Amino acid sequence: MIVGILFVVFIAAVIWSIYYGRKIIRTEKTDAVFGNPSRALGGWHWVVAGVSSVLILWLWFSWDAARSYFPSAANELCQVAKVNRAVVPMRRAFPFDDNRLLQGTQLLARDGNQINLLRERLDSIGFNESDRSELSDILAEMDSVLAVQADPAIVEDTAVAKFREIAQRIDEVAANMASDDYSGDPDPEAQENAQAQPGWGRSHVEIPPLPETERGRKFDAASVTLEEIAKEFSATKNNGPLLTARLDALKNRIKSFQIDESGDESAVASRKEFVKQVDKIYKRIDDGKIFPQSVIQPVEQALVNLEDVKRDQQGALLWIDAIAMPGGDIQAGNNACSEQGSGRWLPKPSDTLRTFARMADPDVGYKGFPLLWYKMKPIAEMVGFLVPDWIADLIPGEYPRHANDGSISTNFKTKVYNFATGNFSSPSLP
Repeated sequence: MIVGILFVVFIAAVIWSIYYGRKIIRTEKTDAVFGNPSRALGGWHWVVAGVSSVLILWLWFSWDAARSYFPSAANELCQVAKVNRAVVPMRRAFPFDDNRLLQGTQLLARDGNQINLLRERLDSIGFNESDRSELSDILAEMDSVLAVQADPAIVEDTAVAKFREIAQRIDEVAANMASDDYSGDPDPEAQENAQAQPGWGRSHVEIPPLPETERGRKFDAASVTLEEIAKEFSATKNNGPLLTARLDALKNRIKSFQIDESGDESAVASRKEFVKQVDKIYKRIDDGKIFPQSVIQPVEQALVNLEDVKRDQQGALLWIDAIAMPGGDIQAGNNACSEQGSGRWLPKPSDTLRTFARMADPDVGYKGFPLLWYKMKPIAEMVGFLVPDWIADLIPGEYPRHANDGSISTNFKTKVYNFATGNFSSPSLP
């Protein structure tokens, strides 16, 4: 909370400095000249404004202020990031985020263009007339097989039903997320483990991954279900019997094609490289990733609905992420969440001070080497070093001597001498 208080103090300092500076300008005659030390005095308030502005930006863009004011925000955004990560395999098939086209549209354009390029190169490769005719027929069949994948008539009913089922399950997850009791009562053991994990930035794991709040548990539960749905979506292929038969026939034609190895080595190498490119494009066509847009449209609509519900359930978390945590976001990995953007590469002031304080301990240091070295020394030793011994000689009287019974009496002269030599009890300082 100290960081939060300092953040407000720095903002107040900037406002006060501007107010004070404008007041000076209105009420006093100024002849300060920038760059002339003798005529640039009295502007200390602008120094305060500049230093405070830099510290405000540092605390803001490093997310240190956000961590102070919203300590649970990172954990909740981590659970939201889990949902985002779970639906990535499905979202990349549609014009979401940075995509502008359906995945099937992109594949049709990419592979169709590659086939056209091979068709243009065919005449320049040293094939005989028979081989050139065969390869031309193979390329034409590849182009036809590629295009036919966008035809709803060849898609298996099981694939169509699967996409409808996936869309329905996504809608169910969205409806559950909108419900207040979706995650149910928290498991006591899971809640204990969540509360026991280190706080935000307190360990090598930047953000604690286990959900700590009710909102976080809701997104975490949704991410588990969505991850399973995404796996089924990715496993669904456009491999109906009609399409499979044509692909198998095309594969056999490519496999049975015999490369003419007559002529010089460069000509043979060009033929082999061309046939290799044909086989490579065939394997792309055989991926089964292209579907008619009408078949996968229910999934696209379900994902749009899920995104709307997700944003609605985040509530104020959206504003916290946009305003208090600028310059990046939180992303989920396999086992943890991490800060991305300025929150990651810009060190937090409080963490920096904490790290240096820990390294200042001579027993810790940096990689076994002390950053600072100090030793506790009695104040008496410092006094003995600074005060000359002859001060005691100025005191009237004689120094005491021991008696026959071994006793030693002390007087004021002895006490002054003990003080001057540091021979007295005192606390220690580093």
